[in-house]
Amino acid sequence: MAVHGTIAAEHISGEGLREPSVCELVRRTHVIEGARHEERSPFGRWVDVTVSLKDRKRFESAATHACGGTEHPFYEAEICEKFKAYAAPVIGAVCAEEIQVVGQQPNM
Repeated sequence: MAVHGTIAAEHISGEGLREPSVCELVRRTHVIEGARHEERSPFGRWVDVTVSLKDRKRFESAATHACGGTEHPFYEAEICEKFKAYAAPVIGAVCAEEIQVVGQQPNM
């Protein structure tokens, strides 16, 4: 996300995992599990981020819920968009759209 501004199928598989700019960012990334968030689990999927630059500037986010959990669920439109983005390269855009339409039909 930090390199491309989005995460698509090609970014998390194959050559996307070997891209030099991504590999360099991963090498510089450190994940630290904080006690304050651990204490909140399993009642929330909290996260915060600190970015430290070479010039010693730091940017810190507020604590927030990770997207996709019960605390911060995706909207139906977001789920459909994500499905099509990942499915279309594999099964084709028309097929992905047909699956989405079938999935949205009301029960009879």
